[in-house]
Amino acid sequence: MAFRFRVKILVVSALFFPASLLPAQDGAFGDAGASGILERTRQEARVQKSAAAESVRRARGSAGCALAPGTSAVRTIREKSFVLERLADEPGAGAARYEIHIPVRFVKHPKLSAPDDYQDKMTALAARCYDEAAPAMRGPDGERLHISLDLTGAKTPGLAPQEIKVFGGYAWVPFSQWTVDYNCPTIVHETMHLLGLPDVYPMTRERYEIDATGKWVRWLTEEQARDLAPNRRKQMPRYCRPLGPVDSLLYDQYESYRAVGLPLSKADYLWVRRNECPRRQRSDPDPGKYLHCTEMLGAPADAEPTAAALGAFNVLGLGREGAAEKKSLFYPNEVHVLLYDASCDEKAGIFGRCIANSDRTVDETCLPYPAECSNGSFDWLTK
Repeated sequence: MAFRFRVKILVVSALFFPASLLPAQDGAFGDAGASGILERTRQEARVQKSAAAESVRRARGSAGCALAPGTSAVRTIREKSFVLERLADEPGAGAARYEIHIPVRFVKHPKLSAPDDYQDKMTALAARCYDEAAPAMRGPDGERLHISLDLTGAKTPGLAPQEIKVFGGYAWVPFSQWTVDYNCPTIVHETMHLLGLPDVYPMTRERYEIDATGKWVRWLTEEQARDLAPNRRKQMPRYCRPLGPVDSLLYDQYESYRAVGLPLSKADYLWVRRNECPRRQRSDPDPGKYLHCTEMLGAPADAEPTAAALGAFNVLGLGREGAAEKKSLFYPNEVHVLLYDASCDEKAGIFGRCIANSDRTVDETCLPYPAECSNGSFDWLTK
């Protein structure tokens, strides 16, 4: 007890007296000993100050990361770079407004046919879709987002454009290949990949047939796959990516549109019935979209939808239990990772760590997940 009391007195003394005036204690300290204690005390104070600053920074969250009005910055997510611009505040608006500029270059698809004016058509379609989605592109604190494609580099100087291969009609293709016949929910979904956000729906290892141009033909049994030439069959990869709610824009874009009240049109209905339903089945790795098709497959592919059928297509949940409305196409942390740097926003950091697995397949061995996206938890997106 006495020893502990003696050390406390010495530490306090070190705070108020020069080291040269402190008496030696039992020959154990002297000037060097006192200086060491003083340095440790200062170091402890620095650690406490740093911890306090970190606590404040975390408490401030996105507010400490936000761009000032009228400024911009380059954001990079999973090697996809874009320019985030915070627009000037509007009097009485009460919420920050952001424009996301994505550098892209449209090129004609090397294998699939495309109209001569594919660039104009693709540009106009994307712009219309972004404008229609903008009212539902909001952050958890009311932030308002709008997306635009930069085809000239004027808004994204120094950034390499992402190349998008454009075609007409329908084919089941990667996100970097777009058709001029896309509907808006699909355009907006695919645009999220240009921003580095991954899909959050499950995928199995099912095999499927492709034709000579690479278009999907049908799912295959193991026996059917063995009978096909290797260049006519493919297998779905199974990624390590974490899963999200079914009404996430990155899971089921139609369900996400329903949840925020964005109406799905006749064009959306016909797109799904003509192009997606033929490759859907009950064992589909994305079973939600099969539910859309059960309402449609009884009618001819080109038949106009009845008012009742179109109304059913717009029903939130489409037979699923627990469907709920959302205020935004985005879940909160999807906005955090777009707007705020992970170095100063904890939620953006968690999101970034969770999607680190997204490009890895199970064959490559999945990296450890943070708790927020382990065991089916959606906290990495929603909290």
